[in-house]
Amino acid sequence: MKRYLPLIFIFTFAISGNTQFKAPIIISSTPTKYFSGLSVGFSNIENKTIINGIKFSNSNPALHLGLLTEKEFSDYFKLSFRPSVLISGDIKNNFNIENKNYSYSYSSALLEVPLLFTFSFNSSKDFNGFPNYVHFGPDLIYNFTNKAVRFNGANNGYASTVTPFVRNYETSLKFGIGYDIKLKFVNFRPEMGCILGFNSLNKNTIPNLNLSEVINNQYTFHVVLSQRMNKVIYKRIERTGPPLWEKLLGIFKRK
Repeated sequence: MKRYLPLIFIFTFAISGNTQFKAPIIISSTPTKYFSGLSVGFSNIENKTIINGIKFSNSNPALHLGLLTEKEFSDYFKLSFRPSVLISGDIKNNFNIENKNYSYSYSSALLEVPLLFTFSFNSSKDFNGFPNYVHFGPDLIYNFTNKAVRFNGANNGYASTVTPFVRNYETSLKFGIGYDIKLKFVNFRPEMGCILGFNSLNKNTIPNLNLSEVINNQYTFHVVLSQRMNKVIYKRIERTGPPLWEKLLGIFKRK
């Protein structure tokens, strides 16, 4: 033990002083113009196609999970960045041409990156049954699981795998309405919306049929929980007392 005493005293002198510090405390918390939050909900993906000049459509349910970062410019105007993931089963479409049944399906797991402009026209906390804000903006979508299309042709049970005819990257416009219910700690925001897609056809790969347009629209219901972010200032509290080395030396003396 004695041979380690010099090292103990050197370490004690290095970290000791007449002033000791307690854990910092918060001295101010100022609300900022930024919000953060989470969103969860459901979407209905409507796959619309034009094949041989005939329009077909099919609905496909999906689960929505997302994040929210929002900047408030005034009581009426906000800008929202909302990256999210949309998980669904296969996108499917069944169609009949000249009394022959066809279908195709492809995997779908979507990364959505919408940038929404939000306009509030009623900031009251009282719920009156009407939406109090609208939002709209561009929505970029990437399908990172679309590797192949399963195609079933005609009534003879013919089935094959073809190259995807839809681009993985899609662009769309999102419109929606919502109600901002201000609770004690968070804002509870139920929303309904519509995402209008553009033609995402890359190249027709379905044999013996003329596929000329593919559009994926969405109809959504989301619940958003958001909270205003705060700017927090901490203060380090000082406590004056004898240096640590004196306390340790006193322990050794008593022994």
